[in-house]
Amino acid sequence: MSENNKKIIKDSIDRLSPTEEQSLKMWERLSEAVSENKSGNEVTNEKVVSLENVRKQKGKAGNKLVKTMIGVAASIMIIILAGIGANKATGGKVYAAIKEWVSIFQGKQDVAGNIEDSYDKNNTVYAPKIHYIDDEILILADSRGAIVYDLDQGNVNATIDTQKVDCVYFEGDKKQSHIVMEENRVIVFNSEENSPIGSYYTFDLSEADGGELTTYEIGEDKTELDRYYQMWQLNEKNYEYTYERYNENEEVSQMFSIESESVYSEHSINWTNETGKNCSSFILYSEGVTCLYTEVEGLDSFLVNEIDLGTGSPSEQEDIYLTEFIYTGDNGKIKAIYEYMRDEYTMFLEDNQVCIPGYVIYKEVEKDGEYLVFGNFWAYGYQLNGSIIEAQSGYEMPACFHLKKEGDNYKVISVEKALDGSYLEDIQEFTKDYPEVYEQFITLDDEKRVESMRVYLEMYVTDNNLSIEYFSEYGSDPIKILSE
Repeated sequence: MSENNKKIIKDSIDRLSPTEEQSLKMWERLSEAVSENKSGNEVTNEKVVSLENVRKQKGKAGNKLVKTMIGVAASIMIIILAGIGANKATGGKVYAAIKEWVSIFQGKQDVAGNIEDSYDKNNTVYAPKIHYIDDEILILADSRGAIVYDLDQGNVNATIDTQKVDCVYFEGDKKQSHIVMEENRVIVFNSEENSPIGSYYTFDLSEADGGELTTYEIGEDKTELDRYYQMWQLNEKNYEYTYERYNENEEVSQMFSIESESVYSEHSINWTNETGKNCSSFILYSEGVTCLYTEVEGLDSFLVNEIDLGTGSPSEQEDIYLTEFIYTGDNGKIKAIYEYMRDEYTMFLEDNQVCIPGYVIYKEVEKDGEYLVFGNFWAYGYQLNGSIIEAQSGYEMPACFHLKKEGDNYKVISVEKALDGSYLEDIQEFTKDYPEVYEQFITLDDEKRVESMRVYLEMYVTDNNLSIEYFSEYGSDPIKILSE
């Protein structure tokens, strides 16, 4: 590779803004690949991915290579284009080095874009809840934020980034976030264990221009907060389970079958239109289209409104990418274990997921010239949802790692795992000399597991200078990442 091409590659890596350690690591991989010159090897056309092809395939990858390359910043594509000759000369080693450094595409992170994008990433169980509806407007919300949709004009009237006011618990457990509508104002607040807490935030829709409402009033009055909570409680009586109400309705029942890829509102909302007719509405997303289905008293079929979340003021946010996790802690044994497991983790990840470990370590032992590390080596596939990073998949592996020290570093030489079908027997076998460790394995301590998630996420967020504030698992309240 020419000195000019080397400079292009180095400058391109630097433009990704990685940490110093990450930048050095990537450069070392590329340098090693180039230096191992094997001129007799050829590279097939399948391995040459142009920037234009990646753009076309982004988020919809067809083959394994393109899936791996999705989300790579334009500067990395410069590396690929500049390094084709070197790649041929090294039997594909340049590409192999680059593939270890790809960024993972997370979609747009504005409220409307993020909610719509979540459908395509297949991490949405239900469509966003309808928090308010009348003849003119519809308010949808989930943990990402709220959308005020103009039913007359057929466009987004306003969005509210509820994460900016710490109202992130729309799908929470102990904590919940709520929205009520009064006159032309949207009020957002939280509750915990059936009591309203904290402040309430008032957004005036008279200022709506299709974009995000950034101006709001903060209320502290306890009497007003209680009144809003009572309004919300009264409104909750208007909901029914969508599946139970419409599963036998021939017009939409096929959308609720387990074979269907449709996503629908868990609850339908009952309301009265301006003519006094009783109505029931729910959201249904199918084949790339979001629709509002409304049953109206006296009509034989649903009224269907297509909801275009792409209309309104264009988002100023660009597509977001997250880079691969790199262990930067001071435990060399853990670093060696993570490096050893990296390839296995990628096998369980879905598209657009970032793998971040959450190791729960029970004991470290030095024995007979080896180092033993006992633990449950959890790893999670995360996707970004605004300022929340959500665990969409998990990998559990109770094990004992055997390592040896080589200079200042450690190397994994063998692993004893608990396998399906002999789970407890395997753990008992590799902990036979450490009965106290066996007890830790079989004692389920979920608080310790969740805390390990937080610790590794704190490392990731801090190392990469990310504005991610919370993490969550499905059905659980979001948790602050940075320790206070």
